[in-house]
Amino acid sequence: MTECQSRKILKVLPHNAELSILWLMHKALALIVIAWMNYGFFTYAMPYVPNYVRYGCYFSWLGLALTANKRFLNTFVVRLWPLFLFYIYLIFIFLFIDSDLMLYIKSMTYLIMVYSIFLYYFNDKGKKFQKLLCAFLLLDCIAVGINTYFKLQINPMLVRYLSTGMETRERLLGSEVFYGVANYGYSYALVSIILLLGFLFLSYRKGNLLIFLLIFAFTALLFQASYTIAILFTFIFLTLLFVLKYSNKYTFVAITLIGVMTLLIFQDMFALIFYQLADIKGISDEVSIRFKEIAYFFSGINMSGTDLNARLNLYSQSMDAFANNILIGVIDSSAYSAGCSPGMHSSWLDLLAQFGLFSIPFFVFLFKAYKYCKNRVPKNFRPFVNVYWLYFILLGFVNTLLFANIFTIWFLFLPMVIKSLQPHTNT
Repeated sequence: MTECQSRKILKVLPHNAELSILWLMHKALALIVIAWMNYGFFTYAMPYVPNYVRYGCYFSWLGLALTANKRFLNTFVVRLWPLFLFYIYLIFIFLFIDSDLMLYIKSMTYLIMVYSIFLYYFNDKGKKFQKLLCAFLLLDCIAVGINTYFKLQINPMLVRYLSTGMETRERLLGSEVFYGVANYGYSYALVSIILLLGFLFLSYRKGNLLIFLLIFAFTALLFQASYTIAILFTFIFLTLLFVLKYSNKYTFVAITLIGVMTLLIFQDMFALIFYQLADIKGISDEVSIRFKEIAYFFSGINMSGTDLNARLNLYSQSMDAFANNILIGVIDSSAYSAGCSPGMHSSWLDLLAQFGLFSIPFFVFLFKAYKYCKNRVPKNFRPFVNVYWLYFILLGFVNTLLFANIFTIWFLFLPMVIKSLQPHTNT
């Protein structure tokens, strides 16, 4: 169809029809961007959709958003200014200092894209599209999970290999490309979806059988994928949700204090528990080894040469780098370095080590995003908001989470599910 023909059609159409076409185009662009960010089955299309087309879809969406809603620009700037500040700093460093920051720059770019779409549709007027987005992301997640399960029957270590660096991946898997298979970001985002399902299971009677089956299937997939930290966090935070549901805040504080004291006093008991977990038949060798390392930690056994010990050393290295370069970090230092840059073992510690106090705007953004979400969801969902945000914050201390598909679930899917479930919010 030529441009002239398109104009003739638009002239024939009533004004409302023109608006409807733009409205549909706008939502279609948002779906394309979110499908890209979620890195699920859209990976099949990525080789045929160049980067400039994908970014073009986002900027076209943004242009239409700013045109359609005059107040959105104010919301966009007010909510994202700390992240913009950090982003500009990254670009400045990248241009004038010899340092490889492309992974950080890409991560912040993806976060801006995901969060801007969230801001535009996170309101009472967009319930239908919120439900569409949430349904799409959940179906994409389920489809990737099913595909991953069958791939893991062929190669049980596939997901872990796909989460390594490119050189290691090519050495272990060759040049084969795997589309629609869970990666690191998918697996750790999946934990928060399991927590959402757990909260719904405890809070609502409707659809409990389906919710239970999804919790079981997703948890089984985590075991298959051999992500030990994800498995531990799943059970720890599901337990936390259960305690929060059946206790008041004072009881919860008392239980937490008792739990911490028990952990400190009965370390040998916890060591024995993890030794027993490591010997369970059916779990992968990778998970078994990690459970044994945790048991060594509680037992006080020398962990030299273990992965857990290596991680602790990296955390210590990042903390030492930050302590000696508090203002600007190690970005231009030869004496110190982050434990594993960029953010490969502890996003928060590596950010502080890498950029010092200049990373503070990023953490200001996180705090503002948390408050914005919590203040705009129903009161009965606010405890869950606290739980899933606590999960991601703790994950950022012990592992990395600066991935587009984690941003999609953390900043868009979870709050939109909450918003779409209850038409009238009590803020």
